[in-house]
Amino acid sequence: MSDAVFVIPSVNLLQGAIDTIDKLFVPSRNQDTLGDIYEYLLSEIAEAGKNGQFRTPRHIIRVMCDLLNPQFNERICDPACGTSGFLVNAYQHILKSYTSTNMLEFEADGSPSNLIGDLLDAQQHEELRRNHLYGFDFDRTMIRLGWMNMILHGLENPSINYYDTLGSRFNEQITSGKIGDFDVILANPPFTGNIDKNDIGESLQWLNTNKTELLFLELILQLLHTGGRAAVIVPEGVLFGSSGAHRALRKKLVTENQLNAIISLPGGVFQPYTFVKTSILVFTKGGITEHIWFYEVESDGFGLNAKRTDQPNKNDLWDMILKYRLRYAKAFSQPIPAFVDSLTWQKWLAMNSNERSYHYAQPIIDLEIRQDTEADSTNKTPLNSLETVKVNLFKGFETVRLDRAKDWETSIDSLIANEYNLSAGRYKPLATIETNYDQPTQIIQELHELEYKIQKDLETLLAMLEVKE
Repeated sequence: MSDAVFVIPSVNLLQGAIDTIDKLFVPSRNQDTLGDIYEYLLSEIAEAGKNGQFRTPRHIIRVMCDLLNPQFNERICDPACGTSGFLVNAYQHILKSYTSTNMLEFEADGSPSNLIGDLLDAQQHEELRRNHLYGFDFDRTMIRLGWMNMILHGLENPSINYYDTLGSRFNEQITSGKIGDFDVILANPPFTGNIDKNDIGESLQWLNTNKTELLFLELILQLLHTGGRAAVIVPEGVLFGSSGAHRALRKKLVTENQLNAIISLPGGVFQPYTFVKTSILVFTKGGITEHIWFYEVESDGFGLNAKRTDQPNKNDLWDMILKYRLRYAKAFSQPIPAFVDSLTWQKWLAMNSNERSYHYAQPIIDLEIRQDTEADSTNKTPLNSLETVKVNLFKGFETVRLDRAKDWETSIDSLIANEYNLSAGRYKPLATIETNYDQPTQIIQELHELEYKIQKDLETLLAMLEVKE
């Protein structure tokens, strides 16, 4: 908190602010309250997003945690942490993994509740709260917000540090081995600008670019240990850009590492900040890519306009997570996701990959109205002035048949032939929709009938004209 400015000069004003905060009603224990406040502030600032500081929607962060499945004792990092949303949700994901499945509940957007971590003992809880989560940012305000956000979620003494992670000072820490060797990296790094080439760390300079979205990808590879895994949001241009840096980085990503999946997100995910089209890259450091799996998300459970209204029955993310786990089940400590019943899971296991692509796991959503009846012990009046809270509860899956696949894959040979272009649309299979046409004899018969009617109408019209003459 060094050089922080405290701008509440009046004792009475401070007391009023504390009283107001104390009375705030937070309906969900998973609520990222500080992040929500930050999002509201960003929406009120004309320069929102100027430095790439787009708040990542929390349901997207939870999906990325589900894809990587961070575990207890793994070192988790976000090199551009902002309000620490990725770190907080990684912590909650671990708690979810160590909470008995019969205690878990899920809302429509994937938000879990009752994350008690009952399968961890007291010592493990203490260790999880004090270690394993690391964040860096170059904005001092973001450092404070992220640090406090983690404290508010029960993480004591969080390791959130001030660094320009693309700069030479941080680069020296990596090359000396003082920072790095992470198991998991989750990030949505800034991708709206360029930086001064003189400020770029030495080990990043081989790319010969000042585009932050490319530099951060290379940085993440350097921060991971061999076998470490990452899920990173990138602008679509990273996948098909034609510059030397774009091509060199994509080639390295698939020939020296395992690029497991590319999740194409719809353009409105970052509304109201930007309509930039983005994708999630999921990869493991080391090895070589043999096949890449693509999934095209068309709806994420919210409208894709600036208002982002709830659309709980239009959410491809559930289906995407299920299909990803089916492909990489060995990487998960719990092969059957907590939110899928065993019969549904067995049905999916019985299908081959092509059959799964043409089936869709449609979430079943219930809308409940919950009323807060908790009363103050002194005056018996409700503590919550909002009266009621709407909750969309996830109840399970039903399987529907698709006309076209939402997911597909391609091989390394196909990537090489396309100069390592990673755009999902480049490898999307051509969808052929079967159309039923009438028999030729029926069509000819209908034409005859139509021609006969035309002739009769013309004869009637001619007779009317002759009478008038």
